[in-house]
Amino acid sequence: MFAYALWDTAKRELLLIRDRLGIKPLYYYPTEHGVLFGSEPKAILANSLAEPAMDADGLRRTLCSIPDPGSTVFRGMREVRPGHILRVTRDGIKQMSYWHLTDSGHTDDVPTTVRRVRELLDDTIQRQLIADVPLSRTVVGRA
Repeated sequence: MFAYALWDTAKRELLLIRDRLGIKPLYYYPTEHGVLFGSEPKAILANSLAEPAMDADGLRRTLCSIPDPGSTVFRGMREVRPGHILRVTRDGIKQMSYWHLTDSGHTDDVPTTVRRVRELLDDTIQRQLIADVPLSRTVVGRA
């Protein structure tokens, strides 16, 4: 889970990088001299260079809940797609994929598949239950 912005001083370019599955959001708004970027639209819209306007496509996305990877409801604002790198240079903006999900076929029987999916889900849940800070405990005693 990550979304990074890296400035390369030697190349004078900005890299915006988003995790493979798009868990962490990363938005950008091209301007005349570069881009504004942030983890949510309101961070970008707080800057006077960003126009908080919605066009017909944005209205369609809002009312119809139609997923459109890379787009937002605000005119001119875009989202770095999952598994992509956005490269901002003096020559412009280019987005490229660094990862995509591949289909490797499925040969397991149903019981094996169920067992494997259960293992993966249990592992994922255990990993998400790890806290960054100590947890407090409430002890309920008898009166």
